[in-house]
Amino acid sequence: MGNNLVKNTRVVLWAALALLLLANYTTWMQDYGPRLPPAGTPAAQGAAAQRPATPANDLGSRIPEAPAAKSGGAAGTAGGEAAAPSAPGALGGVVPPATPAPAAAPLVHVCTDVLDVDISTQGGTLRRVDLPAYPRVKGEATRVRLENEDSPGTLYVLQSGLTGPQGAPYPTHLASYSSPVEYQVHNGGSGPWQARPYAQILRNDPRTKTSMFDVESYAFHGPAIYDGTRYRKLDTTSTQDTHLSLEVRDGWVAALQHHFVSAIVPPRGAPYNFTLGVSGDEYLLSATGPEETVAPGATARFGQVLYTGPKLQRQLEATAHELWRVADYGHLWFLAWPLFWLLDKVHALTGNWGVAIILVTFLLKLGFYPLSEASGRSMAKMKTLQPRIKNLQETYAGDKEKLGRAMMELYQREKINPV
Repeated sequence: MGNNLVKNTRVVLWAALALLLLANYTTWMQDYGPRLPPAGTPAAQGAAAQRPATPANDLGSRIPEAPAAKSGGAAGTAGGEAAAPSAPGALGGVVPPATPAPAAAPLVHVCTDVLDVDISTQGGTLRRVDLPAYPRVKGEATRVRLENEDSPGTLYVLQSGLTGPQGAPYPTHLASYSSPVEYQVHNGGSGPWQARPYAQILRNDPRTKTSMFDVESYAFHGPAIYDGTRYRKLDTTSTQDTHLSLEVRDGWVAALQHHFVSAIVPPRGAPYNFTLGVSGDEYLLSATGPEETVAPGATARFGQVLYTGPKLQRQLEATAHELWRVADYGHLWFLAWPLFWLLDKVHALTGNWGVAIILVTFLLKLGFYPLSEASGRSMAKMKTLQPRIKNLQETYAGDKEKLGRAMMELYQREKINPV
């Protein structure tokens, strides 16, 4: 028996050593192993060229469907050259354009301390968004990149425009503009002019396999909406979600990933239609506003709030109602959110996250001290009652019902809560 025990112990030790070696190797490969070249570099473009081509689709050219043109109206002029009229389409309530604008358009480069952005003069689309303050890998120079067109596999852009009745040109996300330009519409015609504002997120977001060595693999990637009362993440493989068409007030749409988010927030009180179109790994999440009429000679402004960047709670709360939910605290958010709120307040006082965590832990211990102290007293009393409990177990060994009754009477007599 002794030899068997020794052999079993050796097997367990060897197995433990093998697991440690595997964990060590995986961690080493993550820190020092070969990495994918940063998006946008020649190496990344070469690697993308070697991968199988993504099936062609026209999600990026689709425009939210507009109602039929009303008689007697006249088209006005907009702050740029309008795109060609659209023809009816089929997927997700969106339509492809008859003649798309040129693919290559001049870019406007905007760089601040928090954003490094390329804005296309075709539709004012956000084609690249880098975050200078956030490295992709800690200690390395490459920054986090959200919106981009570096390759079909990383496609992620944010589009906006105006759409309306068929038969009239509109400044959609495919129209060409000059820079600088102010997003306003002046109706120089003799009749009223109708338009519907829209904004949409186009993204290629392939599913990733979960790994216990990669925390980010467990984070949700994909579209999400808030319909004014309820927040929910959409499943791009679900028939119900891929045919989403929902009228919403005071809501928003967003594209989520670990730590970062892009969101479209329509004006409060306006009825917006949220739709989702899916083609392979690509999805198009759109928010289309109500039709507005611009009187002859009048000027109107259209717009939505766009947010792209890290999931910073204060900024999210200031941007839109309930937008903080994209931080995804999980099913126990009602416990996690107050804890984060407390941690954030303490950090604002100390300026150090380590000190803030220690202080919050101390405060939690202090808050639960009465419960811990009562539990400690009960455990101490239970320890002194062990001989009497053992005696009862021996006395009523054959009758569990009487044993349970006797135990409860003992607890009541001694004023002990066994829980």
